[in-house]
Amino acid sequence: MKTSTFWRRFELVHGSPYDEDEYVLAADEATQAFGYLERRLTFFGHTHVQGGFIWNHSRVETILRPSLRSESQVMEVDPACAYLVNPGSTGQPRDGDPRAAYLLYDSDASILTYYRVAYDVAGAQKAIRDAGLPPILADRLSVGR
Repeated sequence: MKTSTFWRRFELVHGSPYDEDEYVLAADEATQAFGYLERRLTFFGHTHVQGGFIWNHSRVETILRPSLRSESQVMEVDPACAYLVNPGSTGQPRDGDPRAAYLLYDSDASILTYYRVAYDVAGAQKAIRDAGLPPILADRLSVGR
């Protein structure tokens, strides 16, 4: 597969497809964002909240992050639907789960796999404090906020 073909399968945005600083946290916000998609699969971030939304035949469904007892969640991509997918954050998750969050996309199999993994939160907190950054950045790591 040529790289140029691969990139045509999805788009990447920071906040939302219509405003890089816009948060997409709820289904009504996603409904507006779906009107601006250039591809059926769009990855976004900004909120640091793993999950996303599916436009499924004129209704919006929420993609929930893996449960606190799970390390991964697999989801098939239906070509008849559109997706706004948030991989989460490896350093500052904001969804109540302090584990690092990321996502792998298998474009050949049309599968998204969300992951959560534990990391050295105390070590990261120490590095933040040692760098003289605001204490809130360190404190919230232990609760995923």
